[in-house]
Amino acid sequence: PVVKRGSSASVKKGAGISAMVNGRSASTVNRIQLQAQNRAQDEVLVGGFTRVDSEFRRAQSACSDEMTIDISVLHARVPPEHERLLDMMVEKMCAEDRYKARRLIATQDCLLFSKRDSGKAKLTENYNTIVDSIPLHEVSKVFLAENGSVLEMTTVSGGFNSGRPYVLRMDSEVEKEDAIEGLRDKLKTLVGKAVWREAAKVSPWLHRQHTVKTYYDSRPAQMFVALLIGANFVVNAVEKEYNPEPGTELRKRLDILEFVFTFTFTAELLINAFSHWFKEFIYDGW
Repeated sequence: PVVKRGSSASVKKGAGISAMVNGRSASTVNRIQLQAQNRAQDEVLVGGFTRVDSEFRRAQSACSDEMTIDISVLHARVPPEHERLLDMMVEKMCAEDRYKARRLIATQDCLLFSKRDSGKAKLTENYNTIVDSIPLHEVSKVFLAENGSVLEMTTVSGGFNSGRPYVLRMDSEVEKEDAIEGLRDKLKTLVGKAVWREAAKVSPWLHRQHTVKTYYDSRPAQMFVALLIGANFVVNAVEKEYNPEPGTELRKRLDILEFVFTFTFTAELLINAFSHWFKEFIYDGW
């Protein structure tokens, strides 16, 4: 079944999500969204974190003015166990700001919700039936709120959930704080990977850029660059202190080190430019 965004419709069993925006295919819409993300000054992905700025939101909104969505994935059966990357009980804020127990399931592409299993035949069926779904690549933010007691997710305005926010808290009070932080980190990682896969469908080049960016911004890579800068400073100090004559052994060794540092810093600059191009690289003072 196809439903206009914001309207209500009955839902039947099935699988898959498809979208048509102003007559455009879903891949075209994703391309527009990813181009907006790439132009945005804010980072789209940093180690699994997603942040969407005003330019991206405007592009999303423009794409979704006349949006129809196939929501037949709802009321389908939950995926088999080998496809579930996460399967746990949480409390989800529903109508009238009331929390209700929900089963949260994550696959590599979607977050799925079903109702609690109470042991009764009818409700056990609900436990294995999807009642809500979030495509992971359309999650724009995952963060803790209310002093870390709840987890909030926001979705893109032009997507399957039309910008609807989701609020979750742990089903049990046992180790609640550690559990919800772990859930946040897990969801951020899943969202990041899902966005990469969507980027790869539209542009393999953009996918490579995100991959290089993740490695370049990692702590080990940044520590290696800092060590190179420190070593270069020491070599320059030695050269200035001894000022060796041309042709001497020390002069030859220093010339070799100078070549190594020049080559390494040039490679580092190119990697930095590729992974952060354009605005982020140009406007970063460091």
